[in-house]
Amino acid sequence: MAKRVGRKSKYESNVKCKFTEIREWRIEGYTESQIANLCGVAYSTFMVYINKYPELKEVLKQTKAILKSELKQSLFQEAMGTRNKVETYDIVYELDRRTNTMIAVKRTDKYSNKRNITSLIFALKNIDPDNWQDRRDVNVNTNDSVDKALDNFKLVSDELKKNIPEADSND
Repeated sequence: MAKRVGRKSKYESNVKCKFTEIREWRIEGYTESQIANLCGVAYSTFMVYINKYPELKEVLKQTKAILKSELKQSLFQEAMGTRNKVETYDIVYELDRRTNTMIAVKRTDKYSNKRNITSLIFALKNIDPDNWQDRRDVNVNTNDSVDKALDNFKLVSDELKKNIPEADSND
């Protein structure tokens, strides 16, 4: 039996034993390149492991779905704005009839609803691209315009030929 030549795989010692950490890193937003670095393997090796080991591919796929969902929710909340309670004090003077003095201060609560316009536009572009896209494709058929222009040119040319007398060949 021939002996295997080459380096021993780091999959078991550096990657598989860190599935829990990989899930956490991915949900925190780390890229595959950053995760490979944290596992102590080259990115190219990590990509080989992803293609070779379906359980690693599945971990990354599941955590990517979680990350997408959280990002969508976060974008939605940012776009819709946050409702903040703002306490304000309006000075209102009233006469206290018992003490015959003026009393002041009345507390009112107001709410501000601050929206992130950039997030709102971004979300609308993704949700309703027909109405919220940066670029619109407009198909202009120039062949019709060129054909009409040529027809008009022929008409004008024919009219000019009719109105210009032919020169005598004897002159």
